[in-house]
Amino acid sequence: MVKEIKNVNQNSELPHTIGRYSIDRIIAKGSRGIIYQGRDPYIKRLVAIKVTLLPEDTISESQIQNYRERFFTEAQAAGSLIHPNIVAIYDAGLEGNSCYIAMEFVEGGNLINFCSKNKLLPLNKIMYITAKICEALDFAHQQGIIHRDIKPANIMITPRGIVKITDFGVAKLPRLDLGESSGLNGSPAYMAPEILRNGQVTMRSDLFSLGVTLYELLTGEQPFQAETMIEVINKVIHHDPAPIYQLNPAVPESVSQVVMQAIAKNPLHRFPGIMEFLFYLKTAWKEAKVKSDAEKPDERIKYLKALKFFNAFKDEELTEVLRIGAWFHYKQGATIIKENERANYFFVVILGQVQVEKKGEVIALIDRGSCFGEMAALSNQKRTTSIVATEDSVVIRIDATIIDELSKALQIKFYKKFITTLISRLASTTEKLCQ
Repeated sequence: MVKEIKNVNQNSELPHTIGRYSIDRIIAKGSRGIIYQGRDPYIKRLVAIKVTLLPEDTISESQIQNYRERFFTEAQAAGSLIHPNIVAIYDAGLEGNSCYIAMEFVEGGNLINFCSKNKLLPLNKIMYITAKICEALDFAHQQGIIHRDIKPANIMITPRGIVKITDFGVAKLPRLDLGESSGLNGSPAYMAPEILRNGQVTMRSDLFSLGVTLYELLTGEQPFQAETMIEVINKVIHHDPAPIYQLNPAVPESVSQVVMQAIAKNPLHRFPGIMEFLFYLKTAWKEAKVKSDAEKPDERIKYLKALKFFNAFKDEELTEVLRIGAWFHYKQGATIIKENERANYFFVVILGQVQVEKKGEVIALIDRGSCFGEMAALSNQKRTTSIVATEDSVVIRIDATIIDELSKALQIKFYKKFITTLISRLASTTEKLCQ
């Protein structure tokens, strides 16, 4: 006879089996269910089994039947998500009047371990974890599946550093209306205001939850702390938390701004999608890192040596380049050079990409490591084109009039690069004309 899980509660004995799975231990308990560590006797692998506890004396048979149907519909959708950063769902079934899901067992801990001020992860590690979460969420969103309960407790890190989102789809599984005060399907402190107001759930709701999670990882504080559930909900809807960089000065202000936009009250004021958020977060982080490194000559030299324009320059020559150059940051769409203006500067792209425009028409793209503006600067002529940043970019600006004051060896290297660039552009133009 199958042992009924409905009789397993917080104080009951450990069941021997659930479905075909043998049970080893309890991993976690909650008011709505229990998670067990189990073992598949046929495949010989560990699994995590989440069992939903139903208070049968307070619900009708029709409610139970409706729950089961919706449960398996959602479990099937969640089970279709095969991604390296999503905990896989292997199986779903009934045990007595309760439902269970068998999932991939993940060794390691969750992000709650890194949400206190004395245990914060390094910023580069947080950026890596965020990227993996975003990739997983984007994959799910493309399948039309929303997590609904992104929070530190649902993000696992294995001993090898692999990021895994758990409860994917399980968080979206239906819950019976049992007359509870909140009626919420998720964790209010991480839920978007639109869900708390009217139950509206979109992909941007997941972005809000991720933003709250990042806020906690970066500061060690929850943005909407309160003593009661009602106060938490009120804060989520009405309260604007302090900027992240004020609580943790190690976080660049630009990174703080991106995360704060993700937790905007109005979903339309957030980023349109997870990957757009990730793009701006990465850009802000890279720019901040470059800006920070700009104060460290040794680090700046490493950046320059990695660029094709400067790859033949010696360290002492790059030190001289840093003396005569200045680093500038441009937002996407910003104009760096205007057509018909006169200036003696030329530029090398350190990070990002720019485009060449002639009377508003894009005629070429210039990538990281390439120079622009050198011909007009060297000849003291008006600029014949405009240069606009196609994405957030960092450039080094160099005064062409100072090149003649440099050592002969360094002058030769600059002019050699200018000639090589000119030949490359002429070859590209010739090829286009021949097509």
